[in-house]
Amino acid sequence: MRFTINMQMSKAGTIPYDYRSNVVSLLKYSLQKVNSDFYTKLYENGNQQKWYTWSLYVPKGTFGPNEIRLNEDEPRLILNFSCLDQQMAMNVYNAFKWLSGSVIRTPHRFSGDILIKHLTIKKYYLTPIKTTQIVVKTLSPIAVRDHRAKNDDWYYSVNDLNHFTQILKRNMTTKYEPYLGSLTQQMVNQFQILPIQPKMTVVKCYNKQLECSTGIYVLQGSQELLELIRDGGLGSQTGLGFGLLQIV
Repeated sequence: MRFTINMQMSKAGTIPYDYRSNVVSLLKYSLQKVNSDFYTKLYENGNQQKWYTWSLYVPKGTFGPNEIRLNEDEPRLILNFSCLDQQMAMNVYNAFKWLSGSVIRTPHRFSGDILIKHLTIKKYYLTPIKTTQIVVKTLSPIAVRDHRAKNDDWYYSVNDLNHFTQILKRNMTTKYEPYLGSLTQQMVNQFQILPIQPKMTVVKCYNKQLECSTGIYVLQGSQELLELIRDGGLGSQTGLGFGLLQIV
């Protein structure tokens, strides 16, 4: 399931480039109100896998050295959300649906003193992928993380394509094998990512600088695996707003 959340803001203030904590806070807030048991399972029951991904878009925003200024005439934010697990998707959708009716009565702060005045949601249903090759563009950066030890992570971008692909396949196995019950080694080995218009970027996330990748890519693999990637995101840290793709 994929849906878009259009948030009308109280004023044309600024949001930091490190905005991911704001989005996660908003999601936690609304989930607690709608389904506290699910919230506990997802966020307070160890390292629960997040089978969703998202991206934040600032229409006509002005990008400064440290922050993004919302448009003066129509200050708003657009949150694109995608989830492959139906139960998880419906809980998140219902949480934002509840929030859409409550933000006027009980305004929620997104960043600093910027309040959400109004919120609307548009839902999309994605059709099955019927090919073993798709062309995608990134809506949020792809984070490929080599988790070596506690507090010891290394991130690879397309600038080092060999390690990028190697660790990316490992990330896919870690993320999707629990969902499928089995993710065959053959499916992983046959997967390929071919850069068309790649770009390395550095993303600030929870006060850390992460080397990531954006751009346009060709993905080759089984239809089942390509659907998992389209719906749940590519790479690691998807629950923090990384790896959302759009087929072009």
